[in-house]
Amino acid sequence: MSEYILRTNKLTKKYKDDFALENVNVSIIIAVLLLTRLFALKKEVKKISKQLEKYNDRKTNKKIEMALFDKNMEKLGLEINKLIDLYVAENRKRIRYENEQKQAIANMSHDLRTPLTSILGYIQMAEEEDVTEDERKEIYISDIRKTSPEKLKTVLRYKVIEI
Repeated sequence: MSEYILRTNKLTKKYKDDFALENVNVSIIIAVLLLTRLFALKKEVKKISKQLEKYNDRKTNKKIEMALFDKNMEKLGLEINKLIDLYVAENRKRIRYENEQKQAIANMSHDLRTPLTSILGYIQMAEEEDVTEDERKEIYISDIRKTSPEKLKTVLRYKVIEI
């Protein structure tokens, strides 16, 4: 009987050692898999970071590209790409608004110069030496008085653009 117990103890010890060895092997495999996943995630973060750096330095206009092995990383990339889209849309709106303002100012400038130039032309005509006194009076009275109020009303009709 003691021999049976001794043999049973040896077998039990052997099974325990085998089981412990299997646990160690499984633990090593799990650790290797986790480390591999960690390095892959770290590599993906570096890749996204470099792409953002290039975008911010205006070296590229491309959106963020990423490997789709992790849902959280994929969601992060999609949110970054949404921000890039919003930035591009707002930048386009700003440029369009600036161009519209420049065009409005150019139009107002033209609208102001035209009547003022014609008024100055009438005054210069009246001041010429070869114009008689009667012609000068007629220019002042008929031309300037008739056209100036209309042209000045045209000028005053435009509102000032707030800048």
